[in-house]
Amino acid sequence: MSRLGPPSVEVLPDITWARVERRLWAALDEAEAEVAATPPSSSTRRWARYGVAAGLALAAAAALLLLWPDGTSRSHDLPSRVATAEAETTLSFGDAEITVLPASTVVLAGTPARGVDIVLEQGSATFAVAPRKGRPPFVVHAGVADIRVVGTRFTVTRSGDAARVEVTHGEVEVVAHGRRELLLAGSSWSSSRDGATAAVEPAVEPAVEPAVEPAVEPAEVQPRPRQVIDPKAAYEAAASLEPADPVAALAAYRKIARGTGPWAANALYAAARLADQEGQPALALALARQYTKRFPAGANVRDAARLITRLEGATNATPP
Repeated sequence: MSRLGPPSVEVLPDITWARVERRLWAALDEAEAEVAATPPSSSTRRWARYGVAAGLALAAAAALLLLWPDGTSRSHDLPSRVATAEAETTLSFGDAEITVLPASTVVLAGTPARGVDIVLEQGSATFAVAPRKGRPPFVVHAGVADIRVVGTRFTVTRSGDAARVEVTHGEVEVVAHGRRELLLAGSSWSSSRDGATAAVEPAVEPAVEPAVEPAVEPAEVQPRPRQVIDPKAAYEAAASLEPADPVAALAAYRKIARGTGPWAANALYAAARLADQEGQPALALALARQYTKRFPAGANVRDAARLITRLEGATNATPP
């Protein structure tokens, strides 16, 4: 007959061992209290020792249930429902530590070997789960959302079918409304926000008609008053230009000469004289002849005649 070798043992989380130890010491304390309350007798002491031994055997049996050879938790094969009242509770399920907050209900199912499925019926729960790379899935169902654990610490809150996920460490994958989203540490997700985003079409701003400015009637254009040039002042200004700019002075004289009156006559003779001085005999002769023709009784008619005689004898230039 062959002998069986030692069974393979799965290392339990520290929190699980702590609970086993607390329950064991609590059983021992209760046994000691019963012994202290009973009058000492040999039979009583004997039964107290039997009670302690029985408590140790029960604790060992509970540990063996968690550490059976196939490495699976036999107590996890059937769903377990945990409901809290005014205080939170913390429990271990497979390789996860779960804190169920007050007024919350969760249903735990599955095994670490096949995968874990947890349903958050109401309230909130915080999950601390070992990384799932290469390991069976760990999924939390909350209303419209399915939260698949990648390896992290996160909190799920459910109210009706609405759910909210807040990631403290690591990352989780949320599937809801046909969409998949990966949440990293420090981020959160809300089913109400996600559903609104998927359902609401982008608002279309109404077309804005261009503003029509009121018609403005053209202002009545007033005729610009004609500037009246004082011929005397213009003549004196042209005379002052002769020493520095004789060309400009000649042009100013000829402009004034287009008018009528004594200052036009004076300007016309001054233009003939200045043209002669600047070496333009043909222009000077033409201007002098204009003077005698336009102003035959002018004050400079004799001066203009002498200028004509001299220029006609000195040049055969024709009037420009």
